[in-house]
Amino acid sequence: MPDQTVRNWFSRESLPVVDVAMKVAKFFGVSVEYLLTGKDPEFSFEKPEPSKIEKSFSMLTNPQKKAVETVINTFLSENAGKTETA
Repeated sequence: MPDQTVRNWFSRESLPVVDVAMKVAKFFGVSVEYLLTGKDPEFSFEKPEPSKIEKSFSMLTNPQKKAVETVINTFLSENAGKTETA
């Protein structure tokens, strides 16, 4: 593929034909829409909204966070290897 062709795509002077766009998108592991527009409706770079627990934890002081982490680690170590039976 000539360099000038790719430069024309980047400068939006021309766009690749459909079959070429599909091959390039597949090569890079992106959708054709992302390749042509930079946007992909199936993939979002937006950070998800924090959960209620994450919000609550972030409001704790450092000593409070350490205490919560200690309780969780103790629980995990005491229950390591146990499987839930129900």
